Amino acid sequence: MSSKTVMRVVVAVVAVGLVAVELRRDPDAAAVTTCLTVGPVASVLGDHASADTQHRLFVTPLEVAEAQVTTYEMQGADADHVHAVTLRAEHFERLGSDDDVTVVSTAAGSAPGHAHTVVIACP
Repeated sequence: MSSKTVMRVVVAVVAVGLVAVELRRDPDAAAVTTCLTVGPVASVLGDHASADTQHRLFVTPLEVAEAQVTTYEMQGADADHVHAVTLRAEHFERLGSDDDVTVVSTAAGSAPGHAHTVVIACP
């Protein structure tokens, strides 16, 4: 489980014109996970070279918060086949804690077909 803390940047101008930057933990700031605010980013490993045929997977912050089993279809604009990825409640719970999730898609494409490993991470 990754540990992310909210930091406040304090900038002080020193008399000689230098700038000192100090990072301090802000004890009053509430820790909010990135996946619950902006949503995770999916990387499809072994994807096709052309941007038009690359598979895309989009997961919203609301889907992360609801943590319901969801099956997503991945297909690029000009791809001739579709892959599916299913995320279970435990995947969404990990994303809600800003942990990465790795899943494997269904096989598709020209015989014998192929699958993709998909890494879903919080930015």
